Amino acid sequence: MAMACKSNESINGSEVVAEFPLNVGNSWTYNWTASNEDISEKLEHRVINIKIIGRGKVDGIETYEFETVEDQEPELVSIHHYFQDAQGLNLLAYKISAITDANARSLRQMGVGLASPWLLADGVVLSDDLILENPPKNIFNYPLEIGKEWSLWLNDGVEIANKTVVSFEEVSVPAGIFNCYKIEYSGPWYESNQLKAIEYVSNIGLVKRVITSEVSLTDIDGNDLGTKVGSFTIELEDYNIKN
Repeated sequence: MAMACKSNESINGSEVVAEFPLNVGNSWTYNWTASNEDISEKLEHRVINIKIIGRGKVDGIETYEFETVEDQEPELVSIHHYFQDAQGLNLLAYKISAITDANARSLRQMGVGLASPWLLADGVVLSDDLILENPPKNIFNYPLEIGKEWSLWLNDGVEIANKTVVSFEEVSVPAGIFNCYKIEYSGPWYESNQLKAIEYVSNIGLVKRVITSEVSLTDIDGNDLGTKVGSFTIELEDYNIKN
C-alpha cells in the first residue's frame, strides 16, 4: 500500500526533516540492483537488511549500533556506530568482517552501499576490529532544507564529497510513496572517478540512492570508443519505525 511520510512543520511548502529516527528496533530493508545501459535486465540483485540492535559507547560517545546483513550472503555482516548531535547523523565507527576478495570488490564498487546505505565513501577497511572515523562522518546534516551543503572527510583530512540538498519531491519505491529531500554528491573524487550520486531522504531515513558511473572506453590503439554508463540503485522495500 502506498503511503507518504508527513510532518507537522514546513519550510516554503517543504517538510521539516529534523532528525534521523534513532530507536532500538527500527529496521529498514533495501533492494540493491546493478544495471548497464547496454543490457535491459538487471545485472545483479541483492536484499539488504538493517536494524538498530542496541546502544553502546565508543571513544566516550554514546552511540546506536546498526547491524547490516545481506540475504544472499548472511556471513557478510557489518556493524556501524552512529550518534546524533546538532550537526545531524554521524558515523563514529564501523566493523566489517574480513570477507572474500570478490565480495570486497563488490563492496568498493558500490561505494560501501552494502556496508551502510547511509554512507557513500571510498577507502573502507575490511576488518574484524572496530575502525574509528576521525573526524566522524556527517552522513545527514539536519535539519534538511533546500540549499544546505556539507562535506564528508576521510581520516587523513581529505574531502571525499560535498553533499547539497537540491530539491524536495515525491519519490515512489517498493515501500510506498514518500516526500523526500534530494541530495546530490559532488567533489574532485567523484569527478575523477566519473561518478554521480543522488540520495532521496525522508523522515524515516534513506528512501533511495542512485549511483551512476560513466566510463570512457578506448581500443588498444587509444582510439575513442565513447562512454559506457552503469548504475547501482538502492530502494527502500520495507521498514519498521518506532515513534
